Amino acid sequence: MPFGKRLLQLPGAQAAQSVVVGHVEFARNNRHITVLKRPHVSIVAGIFVNEVAHKPEIAASGGVVALIEVFLPACFGLPAPADAFEWTVPPEKAPDSPEYVEIGFKEGRPTTLNGKEYPILSQLIQELNTIAGRHGVGRIDILENRLVGIKSREVYEAPGALILYEAYRDLLSLTTDRFTFHYFLSHVPHEYAKLVYEGLWFSKLREALSAFADEVAKLVNGKVRLKLYKGHLQVVGRWSPNSLYVKDLATYSERDAFDHRAGAMFTKVFGLPLKVYGRVNRR
Repeated sequence: MPFGKRLLQLPGAQAAQSVVVGHVEFARNNRHITVLKRPHVSIVAGIFVNEVAHKPEIAASGGVVALIEVFLPACFGLPAPADAFEWTVPPEKAPDSPEYVEIGFKEGRPTTLNGKEYPILSQLIQELNTIAGRHGVGRIDILENRLVGIKSREVYEAPGALILYEAYRDLLSLTTDRFTFHYFLSHVPHEYAKLVYEGLWFSKLREALSAFADEVAKLVNGKVRLKLYKGHLQVVGRWSPNSLYVKDLATYSERDAFDHRAGAMFTKVFGLPLKVYGRVNRR
């Protein structure tokens, strides 16, 4: 919610409305939003808006996500303008050699990057923005369906956030049981984002999802190694003291400790409902 509004005159523009949101002041006219006052580096959850008409205005830096809204109809079939991006280079102009990053987690919170500790999360994200940005990682171009039914094209820059999400999800898959991990994937990320997007932060559902996420985060300890190369992001290694991987059960060698007779009987029981359905509905 805006904390204050006032009218002002921008150089070379018609009267515009200035809106102060937190520590960031935006000025809007009929063409774009411009950041008038840049936030302190310590802001973590910063979403900076940059609407593109003809030539984009550069949004503030130092946040988690940069949003470039392309709202001219002609722009829907064209790539976002190159100068709309501040944090990321075009993938084709990224280095020809990959770069690897290693992120450490403690109870779900990112704490280290390439062995260096970051007590302040925003500083770790900013460093990730720099590293991933020079490899063209972190650009998102989607057609958004707004709550009121309006479709809009949204282009985001979120290099650090995308890396952290991918690393967290991978480590979570290593440290939680199959049922919990699949429930998390199917119920939490999309539903949580939807609640935040629709302004339902203070709903009991959001609080319940947060409590669930906090509980499973206790198991997210360890490190994840990722490869960055020309706009692509790939997890190439993970380690955790809470790992549920048991080599003797997963191997296909002579040391295999899994009783395959149990597997055969399980398959028979598990497939029984479909077997019955097929027998009843046989054509």
